[in-house]
Amino acid sequence: MDLAIAAGRELVIIQGRDRQLLLDPEMRASVQPAMREQRAFPVAINSLVLGDFKAKQQTEIALLFDDGALQLLSRGTASKAKQVAEQSIALWQSEELPGGDWAATMLLGSAKLSSRPGDELLAVDERSGRLHIMLLGQPEPKSIANKGNVTAKLQSELVSLESEGGAPVAVVAMRLNADALSDLTILKSGKSTPTTISTTPAITFIVTNTNDSGPGSLRQAVINAEANPGADTINFQIGSGPQTITLQSNLPSIADPVTIDASTQPGYAGQPLIQMNGINNTIDFAAFDIYAGSSTVRGFVINRFRSNGLTLLQNPGNIVEGNYIGTDVTGRIALPNDFRGIGIGGDGQNIDASSNNRIGGTTPQARNIISGNRVQGVRILNLNSTGNLVQGNYIGTDVTGTVGLGNNLEGIYIGGGNNNTVGGMQPGAGNVISSNGSSGTPRGTSGVHIGTSPFQTGATGNLVQGNRIGTNVSGTAALGNAREGVVLEDGASSNMIGGTTAAARNIISGNRTNGLDLGFAMPVTLNQVLGNYIGTDVTGNNPLGNDGYGIFINVNSVNNTIRDNRIAFNGAGGIFIPNDTPDPGAPGVRIAIDSNAIFANGGLGIDLGDPGITANDLGDPDGGANLQQNFPVLTSTTSAVTAAVVDGLASHVDSALPTASEAALNVNGTLNSTANSTFTVNWYFSVDSQCSNNQQGSRPLAFGRIPGIATDANGNAPFSFPFEFPPGTSGGVINCTATDPNGNTSEFSSCLQVMAPPTRTLTVASVNPNSGVIITVSGQASGTTQFLRTYDDGTSVMLTAPGTASGNTFQKWQRDGVDWATTPATSLTMDAN
Repeated sequence: MDLAIAAGRELVIIQGRDRQLLLDPEMRASVQPAMREQRAFPVAINSLVLGDFKAKQQTEIALLFDDGALQLLSRGTASKAKQVAEQSIALWQSEELPGGDWAATMLLGSAKLSSRPGDELLAVDERSGRLHIMLLGQPEPKSIANKGNVTAKLQSELVSLESEGGAPVAVVAMRLNADALSDLTILKSGKSTPTTISTTPAITFIVTNTNDSGPGSLRQAVINAEANPGADTINFQIGSGPQTITLQSNLPSIADPVTIDASTQPGYAGQPLIQMNGINNTIDFAAFDIYAGSSTVRGFVINRFRSNGLTLLQNPGNIVEGNYIGTDVTGRIALPNDFRGIGIGGDGQNIDASSNNRIGGTTPQARNIISGNRVQGVRILNLNSTGNLVQGNYIGTDVTGTVGLGNNLEGIYIGGGNNNTVGGMQPGAGNVISSNGSSGTPRGTSGVHIGTSPFQTGATGNLVQGNRIGTNVSGTAALGNAREGVVLEDGASSNMIGGTTAAARNIISGNRTNGLDLGFAMPVTLNQVLGNYIGTDVTGNNPLGNDGYGIFINVNSVNNTIRDNRIAFNGAGGIFIPNDTPDPGAPGVRIAIDSNAIFANGGLGIDLGDPGITANDLGDPDGGANLQQNFPVLTSTTSAVTAAVVDGLASHVDSALPTASEAALNVNGTLNSTANSTFTVNWYFSVDSQCSNNQQGSRPLAFGRIPGIATDANGNAPFSFPFEFPPGTSGGVINCTATDPNGNTSEFSSCLQVMAPPTRTLTVASVNPNSGVIITVSGQASGTTQFLRTYDDGTSVMLTAPGTASGNTFQKWQRDGVDWATTPATSLTMDAN
């Protein structure tokens, strides 16, 4: 779900983000609306909170009612076929939570405070002055099977904290120390300063030697921590400086939360000192296989393991930060792990999925170097591996972010996982994902790869934002991934690459084939590519092109949006939607392409069907890539004073579309396409003197959108839009595209050259005008110049200086339409009134 709302006795659930506001008005109708469900209860809802309270890797809803009852709604554990029906909130099972009368409780919360699986439920009880913490278990053994609205009773353990110095009125769970558990910030009545309660380790174990086993060894510390219930900590004091632990067999799996903190090694100053060498480790075991959740691995060098460097399975909330995974202790030489640097989720479908883990962070101290590994850098597998955050890492480069070490396949692979984030919009959240892959492998060597393989499900709602993909850390030089920068394929849907702010922008440049690739075996739909620089450096001005296309739309790509990107300097072209590819399937359709700055690419800016400009066909009956939508034809410019103007809508902050009264020109054109239909024309202006293959050679300085272009019964539609030259310019070219109501965008039109006529000026000197007299001067850059004087009695006099064919030479004055004077400087005595 995306949103849960309590409104009186109603619980309202909103799910399925449609993001319609990012689309043109005429395209919004094609998007399925978000789903809204309601469930009524006999008593009003006082408070609600979401969490994974039963440790089933799913979202549950805790509800507090006005009568003091406390209930938990969850999907339950039905068969796979039955789960589909039970997605409706009306069919979620309801379980009564014990604990007495909660009528005085005003607020619920959730937190991860202990080593047990799942979240704890918090209840703020202002009347008793206590904060209640409830640990939920499974239903009582004798409870009837939980189906539909049947109410069962959950086992639970209740802990109450006395609040000294004021009753609690609000509580927020946040992480305030080095472990992965939640700490609490509590606001008390009558106090303006909050109180914090931090978790502390049950026991801290110290590693004092590099032995494989025995007292003081890492193995013994892990064994001891596993034997001691609760969230423990393992610290290091092995002399001082760099140390290497060479394991002779796998460590015990982590089944109880623990913080393993190698940054505590004496001499640590930001660079890992404890190296874990897995060359002799048991095959198929990582350095740490973590099942417990809520664990932290920090400050290690992890290399040469015959599996993943680390594996996160089952329970959520782990933190992996400040490690070098797949390199030596300097972070400059590759020492590969045989599989992935980090694996999240198991290899079987819906087996051992893990959620809400954080890989890296927004500070340099949290950054992982994940490079040199023989498969992926990071793999997130399984439908229920959700909410994972990969941020601030160098994936495929050395510690400087300027030299490629590469992982052999993808930098990051999301296989079916939903709602995961790669990067982010906070300062420091973006990853460097470069130099990954091998040119010898035909697929699977991209920087970021989102798909449903191997289980053919999931891969929705993922965000890729703020990253450098194919460049160095500064975004100024190429460190290309061996093939694509980003791939969305095999059923990936409703993912977002980039966003609507500069902070969300990815730099996707320097890659060895295409910047982005959308499509392939299963339909790829409702994805959005927004606001990225594709083929440029970090400034957006200098070439750092991908060797292939900026964006390649493969087969089975349907209803995706490409908007507000800068796509330039790519070797093969800007955007290519072919009719035929080596992969089986239908060509891409309903690919909406608008408001992008597409220029200086090696081929066409937008290419539909066979390579090269696809000629328009009368009535546009052909199909294929984007239905091979006809492009408009720009025909002429006219004076803005006399031309008919179709209302235009600005679509770029740098180029507000002028009104007819202030435009220098009107640009005229025609469109021939499907009869009796409505189209949107997007236009683009640059200062180039001409275009190459209908593509501008420099960045468009202004662009805009003209909606509502309606064709007649013959498929024809004339259109016009006002245009004013951006400051400092007086000439250039304009081209445009057409998009049908279903989002099929055409190739670019031919470019029309536009020039600003020299400015003409009318100076009016009025001697002693009477009170109440209005003098109006209308001076246009070309065409007619007018002077109007209106009197108190409603009469007026109009002087007109009509333009000549050249648009600027003074010809004569006319007074109220009658020729009057032929000299530019003229005196006129007004009537007495």
